[in-house]
Amino acid sequence: MPTAGDQQAMDLIGARNTSVGAGSPFGVISIIGTDKSPAEIVQIYKDVAAEMQDELPIIAWLEGDQAAADMSAGFFEHFAPMNEAWESEFGRAKKECTMSLDELLDLVKSKGLQNFTTAELQRLKELSK
Repeated sequence: MPTAGDQQAMDLIGARNTSVGAGSPFGVISIIGTDKSPAEIVQIYKDVAAEMQDELPIIAWLEGDQAAADMSAGFFEHFAPMNEAWESEFGRAKKECTMSLDELLDLVKSKGLQNFTTAELQRLKELSK
């Protein structure tokens, strides 16, 4: 369910009847139909959050257009318990690279060494010994 802050912000945006929401592990994701810009939406959410003394994290964008965000540090606290629950249920995701030297060299050509992940760099270092 949207929080009272979300509902108040949607009312101020004028989008209560043109919005849909979907549950996520850390809250509700809302898709809002409005003629307001992403920056205007974020400002409304900031104003409501300040008025209600509540955090209302938001990312707003127009498809293929501008984007704006207000991601306070507290927002990311929701991810730790979600990640712990996931890892408890399904185990920790492996971040290990098993590519061959030839595959890694092909990857250097296609994306450049500067864009390698830590696991890819570690694998390249291991194979180059």
